[in-house]
Amino acid sequence: MSADSLDELAGRAAAGDKEAVAQLVRAVNPSLTRVVRAVLGADHPDLDDGVQRALLAYVDALPAFRGDCDPRTYGKVVALHAA
Repeated sequence: MSADSLDELAGRAAAGDKEAVAQLVRAVNPSLTRVVRAVLGADHPDLDDGVQRALLAYVDALPAFRGDCDPRTYGKVVALHAA
């Protein structure tokens, strides 16, 4: 998915579009999972919970997203803090 498409999805998701939230979460999930796995370790028993927490934190943080970077990059920072 292109950065422009992600930017549009992020804007729609921040405005409350539930379908956009779902599409955006699917798009950023692999990136956020890699960050959480790097922080917690691949064998950490709470890895799945950490990823879920990171994704929820990302959705909660979307209204503050200004579009200064790729939505995936923003998600990685949120995931790092959540992990």
